[in-house]
Amino acid sequence: MPPPDMIPPDSRGIPLPESTNICPLCTNNLANPTAIPSGYVFCYTCIHHHVEEFGCCPITLIKINIDELRRFLEWWYSSEFSKRASGDNDIEMPPPDMIPPDSRGIPLPESTNICPLCTNNLANPTAIPSGYVFCYTCIHHHVEEFGCCPITLIKINIDELRRVYNSTM
Repeated sequence: MPPPDMIPPDSRGIPLPESTNICPLCTNNLANPTAIPSGYVFCYTCIHHHVEEFGCCPITLIKINIDELRRFLEWWYSSEFSKRASGDNDIEMPPPDMIPPDSRGIPLPESTNICPLCTNNLANPTAIPSGYVFCYTCIHHHVEEFGCCPITLIKINIDELRRVYNSTM
């Protein structure tokens, strides 16, 4: 039974695991635990792929679009709520793992300072939701034309591009 502040499960949704350390989607131990607006916790990669494909919470079946999930996660990790939920143990929450490359995508350069698209040094480094970084101009043109990450092939929009700031530059 979920805690009282969570939305109750829908009988058509997936069942809740017995342990809160288990992802309801993959049924393995949670990897990069990620809470969603309905209050349930999943592996980051599992819930990202599920919401992208089905557009709902797999337990409550309440609609969530991928942009809402990303905005919720950005808010959650920058809020006081996430600090309170993790307790007073001052453990830093690691970022989610990058989504693995798709074999049909472009290859990764050997250096992280090289743009995978133009293969030159990064100019105006820009991150995308899959976790990879490109030159702003390169990734902007690619997303505008193809609507996906060139490495993982996950769908992305122009408004999901994020400038990477480096205080040493």
